[in-house]
This record gives sequence, structure tokens and C-alpha cells, in this order.
Amino acid sequence: MNKQEFIDKLAKMSEARTKKESEEFVNDYHALVRDVLKEGGKVQFVNFGTYAISSRAKRKGVNPRTRQAIVIPEKKVPKFTPGKQLKDAVKIVKPVGKGKK
Repeated sequence: MNKQEFIDKLAKMSEARTKKESEEFVNDYHALVRDVLKEGGKVQFVNFGTYAISSRAKRKGVNPRTRQAIVIPEKKVPKFTPGKQLKDAVKIVKPVGKGKK
């Protein structure tokens, strides 16, 4: 489902809300989550999940074009961790390992 499909469905679910109001809500939601994460905070919805910032340590890598060893610098990335009820709702199943019988 893309953003526009999400907005259309949200507007249909809430008969009092127009598509324009639904789009404004979604845009405001995204902006708020982005701003909280930029400030180093986290957004937690109990039973749904948590948006947070995760740090990736500096690591070694290889430039695929030149095959030279490079150092990939440390960086911070956004992360979403689903809550238990969300996991249960979609029944996340771990894939079976390859090559092991």
C-alpha cells in the first residue's frame, strides 16, 4: 500500500474526515515522528511499536568497484521495532535457515 492508498483508506474509515484532512493528518504524523527522532527521542505506541534512533558502529567494508578496503563511518539510522500485539497480529514466522536439513 502506498501513501495515497493509505490516505484514501483512512478517509473511508473515518466518514467525518475528508481525503484532504486525512492527507494533512498523515503528513503531520510523519513530520512529528521525524522531528522527535531528529532530537534524539523516541515515539512509542504501546502494543504497536516504537520508532527510535539506532547507532551503527564504524566498520570495515570493500568498495565493489575497486575492491579496495574502506572504513564505513559510524552513523545513526531510524529504526522501528514492532510491539508484541503487532507481531502477533501478522504472525511473524522466522524463515527456516538455508542449507540445514
